[in-house]
Formats: sequence, C-alpha cells, structure tokens
Amino acid sequence: MFEDNLFALGDCYAFGNVLHDWPDEINKKLLQKAYESLPVDGCVIILEMLIHEDIASSTKSAAGLNLVMVTNEQGRQYKGRELEQMLKQTGFVDSEIISSTLTPYSIIRAFKEGGNRHS
Repeated sequence: MFEDNLFALGDCYAFGNVLHDWPDEINKKLLQKAYESLPVDGCVIILEMLIHEDIASSTKSAAGLNLVMVTNEQGRQYKGRELEQMLKQTGFVDSEIISSTLTPYSIIRAFKEGGNRHS
C-alpha cells in the first residue's frame, strides 16, 4: 500500500485498523492514493475505534488503545471529525460516521465526488 503509485482497481477501499498506526501525513497520502485510484462515485470505508469529541467520554478501550498508539507506535486514535476533515481535504464528500452499538468501533464512509451514488 505504500510502494505502488495507485491501488489495484476497485470501487471501494477499506482501511480497517490501519490509520491509527501511522502519523497524519502518511494517512493523508494513503487517502489521497485511494481517492486517485477510485472511479467516480467510488467510496472509502475506515474502521477505527474512535475517541469521543469529549475525550473524557471515550470508552476505556479507545483511551487505552490511544495510549498504546501514542507511546509504542507512530499513530493515535482519531476523533470522528478529525478523520472526516482529512477525508474532505483529500477530496472525498458525503462522509458519514456509523457507530456500532455492540462494540467500541465505528466506520466512516465517504465518496469520491461525481455521478449518481448508490447506498
């Protein structure tokens, strides 16, 4: 995912527990590569354990994983709005956060701009 100029042809790219491993600059490059690789109306899906906007309200799992990412890796756990902003800066539109009621995970789905969109 780091070496090729574009990703293999696809209508949707999913990043599951990937972005929290890397600093913002690398994540922006990965999302830009996804955007450039997608056809019109392609989408990206991000699966992450998000930190709440009010950090004190975050689950113990998310807060604990954030501590691990910050101290042992190059990344961190994100707030939903931070990932939505990164997607917007990359060119994606219509982002939506869908939170699980059973787990501390959420997905963020966003689309490459243009054409007719299917849900």
